[in-house]
Amino acid sequence: MAFIHFPPAPSSGFCTIIFVLALLIRINHLPVCMPQQQNNRYNDCYRNFQCGTDVNVSFPFWGGSRPNYCGSLGYQLNCIDGDVAEMEILSQTFRVLAIDPETKVARITRKKFMDDDDADCASKYHNTTLDFALFSYAPGIVNLTLYFHCPNLNKSSLKFKCGGINSTGSGTSSASDAYFVISNTSGDSSTSMLSSSCGRSVQVSTMGSAIRELTDNPSSLPKVLKEGFDVSYVASAASRTDVEFCLNCSASGGTCGYSDTAVKSLTCFSSSVKGTYLCTPKNKVPSSSLPVCPTQ
Repeated sequence: MAFIHFPPAPSSGFCTIIFVLALLIRINHLPVCMPQQQNNRYNDCYRNFQCGTDVNVSFPFWGGSRPNYCGSLGYQLNCIDGDVAEMEILSQTFRVLAIDPETKVARITRKKFMDDDDADCASKYHNTTLDFALFSYAPGIVNLTLYFHCPNLNKSSLKFKCGGINSTGSGTSSASDAYFVISNTSGDSSTSMLSSSCGRSVQVSTMGSAIRELTDNPSSLPKVLKEGFDVSYVASAASRTDVEFCLNCSASGGTCGYSDTAVKSLTCFSSSVKGTYLCTPKNKVPSSSLPVCPTQ
């Protein structure tokens, strides 16, 4: 007679292990609502970067008391002496004159343009370039081409003094002649003559509203360049999406930042009586199973 052998029943300890594993897998798929004790990122990112009277901003900018996880790569600001904001763009130092969070426009100028003490002003003028993945020119910006080391040309309407520039933008006795051409206004003949006669040229940007001042008074060029030009800091579709996310986050009572600086996962941090939580702003499709931010 054949006997059927059944496997021994699993021990109670083995069943407990299986139950715990199943529970952990289940919990892993539940909405994440765990207090974030490390770094208290809500409080860190809730503070704006403030420098002087015209720079008071949050995401995507960071710097000072705002750690790098409170903003995006390429938007670091530095505050010099408590009232002068600066940032680096493609290894160029720019003075940040003002930022408008409503229009997402910053007014900037090359730091070197602010110097008044250069004996040879040609040494401080270099091509102005932007990182177009992060910034774009605002409407109304005009490009200028500056020409240096030129012979004495009969082009007084394009001439400005270079070297020994004082704070009013006028030249001293040590100044030498230089010339500029406004894009699409001076004609090919002037550009061709200056290009062939002068030893060096650079391209810079200025506000279109300054062109009248330049044409009426060419020697005002150093002053005009100090006044800067406008750039949009939401140059790509991705950056616009991130800024919109953070606006919704702020409207929900949260503050924006990165929960993981390595992965760069943009997150809305919300503070409540139970601590700081990860959440998704209202009006935003929930992702990563995060709960909706509570209204503060």
